Amino acid sequence: MRTRVYDAVLRQRAPSPDRKPAMLGTAFSTTIPQPRPAGLRRTGKKSSRCPACGSGSQSACRRQRRLCGRLTTVVALTLITATHAARGRAEPPELLVQRLGSGRAAVREQAARDLVALGPDVLPAVVAARDTATGEPRFRLEGIQRQLERLAASRAVEPATVSLAAREVPAREALASIFAESGSRIDLDPLVSTGGAGNRPVTLALDRATFWEAIDDLLDRAGLSLAYAPEPPGLAIVDRESTDGRGRDGPVVAAGPLRVAVARVEPTGLPPPPDQPRSRGARVTLRVAWEPRLEPLMLRLPARSIVAEGPAGEAVPPAQRLAVIEAAIPDGRPWLDLPLQLAAPAVPLDSLGMLRGTMVVWLAGREHEFHWNAIPGGAGRPAAGAARGGATQQVAAVEVSLLEAVRRDGMLVVRTRVEYAAASEALASHHTWLASRPVRASLTDGLEFRQVEQRVESRSDRGMTAAARFDLGALDPGALDLGRFDQGGSGPDRAGSPGLQIRWQVPIAIHEVPIDFALRGIPLAPP
Repeated sequence: MRTRVYDAVLRQRAPSPDRKPAMLGTAFSTTIPQPRPAGLRRTGKKSSRCPACGSGSQSACRRQRRLCGRLTTVVALTLITATHAARGRAEPPELLVQRLGSGRAAVREQAARDLVALGPDVLPAVVAARDTATGEPRFRLEGIQRQLERLAASRAVEPATVSLAAREVPAREALASIFAESGSRIDLDPLVSTGGAGNRPVTLALDRATFWEAIDDLLDRAGLSLAYAPEPPGLAIVDRESTDGRGRDGPVVAAGPLRVAVARVEPTGLPPPPDQPRSRGARVTLRVAWEPRLEPLMLRLPARSIVAEGPAGEAVPPAQRLAVIEAAIPDGRPWLDLPLQLAAPAVPLDSLGMLRGTMVVWLAGREHEFHWNAIPGGAGRPAAGAARGGATQQVAAVEVSLLEAVRRDGMLVVRTRVEYAAASEALASHHTWLASRPVRASLTDGLEFRQVEQRVESRSDRGMTAAARFDLGALDPGALDLGRFDQGGSGPDRAGSPGLQIRWQVPIAIHEVPIDFALRGIPLAPP
């Protein structure tokens, strides 16, 4: 699934002075029109009466004017609190699903709107209700599911945005606000989390800035830096003074959900003789970080998308135009390095005026847990004590099937299959992100079985089939009545005794996202 292209060429870190951000910071002012006092008529000239009490002159009514200002702020804060409280009183999705079967059309319409307003978090409840619903409620639930799936897909690839206005607030408090609004968090060095560096006052005016635009703006204003580490969590915000300039990025740009920086530049090729100056190639290492909330499956930089120019427009082509640069996604850290090889320009250059290109990122969509419950003694149970040809469930662009659950050699063997609607390079055999998602088995009363092994039986560019074995522990294998499986549901089975439950959590879609970036003023090593 290809989505919109992010263009970071013209994005600026600092907002322009004429932008009017939403006032969501610690320090803000709000003006609410005050009612005109009784008997005070509008005239062509300005009234000298106090707007708070309606009597006397404003110059002689300082106490009332101070009270008026306080009342205005209190009313503003009360309205904000009431708004958040109203959002917090959202009705449970189960109740809204019931109202879809109401005899009143207005109630059904409102319930459908309320379910969509709850967002993708209620998608599992909607899918579970759809499987048992009939008639108009099922029709409505299918439409609600499609809307929530589209919303989940857009949220999976859109960069988080931050709107924040704050005046002279401690840097750590501003960071906490950015983390809370964006859904991503970066570790803080002790000097920032509890020390003096975190107390530095900052003034911000962010209006729908991306996560990385907001972070870079705050780092510049507070004298902080972003530190990289090979071990998880991989990123930390540190005091710039304590690093003595070490580890600071070169040119950097926020490109949608990515942050692209120049980590280092190294000359390539043999140095020229002193009496024969000539240009040399360069290896530019791009350090790419993504929002910590995201889960990239794959990241590529096609060399044919690269355009590099000198300060006066001199062409600096990639060394291999048909190359595709790809690096393995590391475990537990939200960044990687991409080495870009540039050929020698026609004339010696001290810097690059522009380096731009298009990265392609494959992102996992929203995670969904598929589960099946065995109904002991249910109709259709195979004589061998296995559930075969099992239930298939589909959510968004993925179809997941339980193929088999059987007792074999005192173990429980479960075979599952996942298949996406479209082929994706992220499902190639050398990518293990999907195979690493474990299948789980338990009794519906909560007893979890230990997985001994999980292996891939077959795979394609659309999915794979996996087989997992579970140790039944002290449970008598003969007492495990597999029965037949229904789709979804949880808790006790229909017979009233614990049954087997199989669960598998996988993304409901794979998104292929092209992201443009542009870096300016990159110094090159001396030729």
